[in-house]
Amino acid sequence: MRRLLPILLLSACDTPGTFGTDLFGTQDTLDPNEAAMIADLEREPELEATTPPERELAKVPTLPSSTWIQVFDRSARIAHRIHDDGRYTVQFGEGEAQEMPIISRSAPERRELSDDARTRILDALEAVRFPSMAPHITEVEQPPSEGVMVVQLHPMAITVRNPETGIVHTVHAKADVRVAETFGPLSPLWQTLDDEIFGRWLEAAVAGAATSPPG
Repeated sequence: MRRLLPILLLSACDTPGTFGTDLFGTQDTLDPNEAAMIADLEREPELEATTPPERELAKVPTLPSSTWIQVFDRSARIAHRIHDDGRYTVQFGEGEAQEMPIISRSAPERRELSDDARTRILDALEAVRFPSMAPHITEVEQPPSEGVMVVQLHPMAITVRNPETGIVHTVHAKADVRVAETFGPLSPLWQTLDDEIFGRWLEAAVAGAATSPPG
């Protein structure tokens, strides 16, 4: 509405018998109706351009009982859980958790976590010193690669229950699950989880075979 003010002021200047100085009160006063209109326009607040609010990140779910590891995407609201008995479940939002087959690089025929795979994950947790890690990891810049042209960082939270002490610890990172390096100091752990559980290595292998020239 403020943009109408200059038009109103110009029309007042073009009125016979009036001058620009009238607008500053140095000569005849404005018509009461015109003065009231100008005052209303001046009082009206500016309309500022606003951007729609970003979707609020979901809170990290409490680690359910009998669950060993949880990987939670806070923007997509997807929880991946490894249970004490070796099962792998995925939960979308508030929906029911669905049991999914584990896809292991070392034992592709298995559908549940093997003892050897569990040992490798425990070794990876110890290697990155997960229990003593800071709750938040600094974002890691990773340039695009041939396999991943656009790196898409998601707010991820990895929660682990120590099987010996029962202590639960969560570490947050902005990362692309397709690129282990984006997990920073957590990358060895993520690569192990990928190899033993999530099967993203299989997706990468299939994509690589599809794009490779015939031998």
